[in-house]
Amino acid sequence: MKKEYIKLDPKDNVIVLLKDKNAGETINIQNGIDILLQDNIKAGHKVAIRDIAAGEKIIKYGYPIGHATKDIYTGQWVHTHNIKTNLEGKLDYSHIKEIIKSRNKIDGNDWKNFINDSDINDFDHGLDNENDHRCETEIPVSSFMGYVREDGSVGTRNEIWIINTVGCVNKTAEILVKEANRMFSDKIGESVDGVFAFPHPYGCSQFGEDHFTTQKILADLCMHPNAAGVLVLGLGCENNNINEFKKVLESNVLLRNQNNRINNSNNSNNNSSSNSNNNNSNNNKNGECDDKTINSLINSRRIKFLSTQDCEDEISCGLKLIGELIEYASVFKRQECPVSKLKVGLKCGGSDAFSGITANPLCGKFSDLLLRNKGTTILTEVPEMFGAETILMERSENEEIFNKIVNMINGFKDYYISYNQPVYENPSPGNKEGGITTLEEKSLGCILKGGSGIVTDVLNYGERLRKSGLNLLEGPGNDAVSITALTAAGANLIIFTTGRGTPFGGPVPTIKVSTTTQLYNRKKSWIDYDAGQLLEGRSMDEMARDLYNFVISVASGNIRTKNEINGYKEIAIFKNGITV
Repeated sequence: MKKEYIKLDPKDNVIVLLKDKNAGETINIQNGIDILLQDNIKAGHKVAIRDIAAGEKIIKYGYPIGHATKDIYTGQWVHTHNIKTNLEGKLDYSHIKEIIKSRNKIDGNDWKNFINDSDINDFDHGLDNENDHRCETEIPVSSFMGYVREDGSVGTRNEIWIINTVGCVNKTAEILVKEANRMFSDKIGESVDGVFAFPHPYGCSQFGEDHFTTQKILADLCMHPNAAGVLVLGLGCENNNINEFKKVLESNVLLRNQNNRINNSNNSNNNSSSNSNNNNSNNNKNGECDDKTINSLINSRRIKFLSTQDCEDEISCGLKLIGELIEYASVFKRQECPVSKLKVGLKCGGSDAFSGITANPLCGKFSDLLLRNKGTTILTEVPEMFGAETILMERSENEEIFNKIVNMINGFKDYYISYNQPVYENPSPGNKEGGITTLEEKSLGCILKGGSGIVTDVLNYGERLRKSGLNLLEGPGNDAVSITALTAAGANLIIFTTGRGTPFGGPVPTIKVSTTTQLYNRKKSWIDYDAGQLLEGRSMDEMARDLYNFVISVASGNIRTKNEINGYKEIAIFKNGITV
């Protein structure tokens, strides 16, 4: 590492060490000032660069990340023993609403420049003396090689997915995957990329919103463009039996068709269709739809159904249907597609202090590049927006989007409060070991993955993408649940930044980006891309171009991610209520 420390913003009263240091060593900071370290301090952790009085705010990224619980002297370690969060309860965001209203009075699109020119996006990441983390680099390429589906959506893989209506058939699905990949081995890797199943424990013994949430997520996965063909596998007696699930799936198809019409007409305010399909969608949620209507809307060549209680040998029946799906999927070939068809989920997990210095800002640079090419990125992990949510709110496209962000943030706080849980005690033991102290600090680093893009839409959990641009998606910080939600929303690949490392992967290619070269070298079986090169002297713009090209190569099938190579393709569905 060329530097001993990083100061992320001129206003900061702490620096971050880039290597382990011992008490008694000195660090030369700006203006030739030497700081004598008072403690043994690990890389990634914070050091006070001036005396900080008890009660005074600790500033990092140019924002408060908490306050000192006792006097902190120059050169001392700044962490959980002497900092406490500033966050508590719900906040009043009315002052930001007034900013949005004032901004929208500006003629034309000048307000977008107002956002980009304001200081809400400005801080020095400390790596190559830039005062702005927005991406000014030239867009490398504007297309990728994808699979264009019959409905116009584009996949980055050509796979067969088995979607279980209920957890009772998880093992059946597992056997089908093993046998299908063996039986059709001559076509795997040639015509299709493989047969996969995604076990889950739900589909029965659930009530109300939980049950419908399970159905929505499973229906979203059925409609995903990376799945060229889908076998919906049921038991027969479950609450989410195939006939009931078809109604939700049909409603999903209707909603997608409606959104496509809205997008094609460039009229995002037209939320209803002029024909009766919209009424059908509402009725279907309540189960009012006949089988003929359902079957006419669902592509029977792409989606097959098997109720295992209704056939003598479910393995033979399932393999026959999978064979038909493979034949259908074999028709699709990669073709050149505009990058505007790329939808990338953004996720961080196992974060450390370098997450907000290397991998997350780099991910944000990538997001800016993709958005300049009219692509889509999706930011989730709502609890890890707490303390930094106002930055996202100020980037709302309009007042409606602002209100949606407020509702999303407060809704998640209400969820915590309803279970008498502390709202702001988020950083995990691993986060703290890596140098993250408070939720504000974690959140300020987390939201950097979204770059400087304008927030164009906010999605509820289980909703699918409606607009291009930067989308916010309701979801928890939990890796498995949030990546599943990103996939269900329509992400055809994921960028997952990590400082501690994780083998987890979602149903779609999951690009693991390490915060340090040390992690990249130590866990090469997990990590796809090394953002730690930023600490070795490579510039952010150079790395942004490199990551962008890497993502295009993954999307085009030229590179398989480590989660694909290792077979780590999993889902988890959010649950809030009781289990019978």
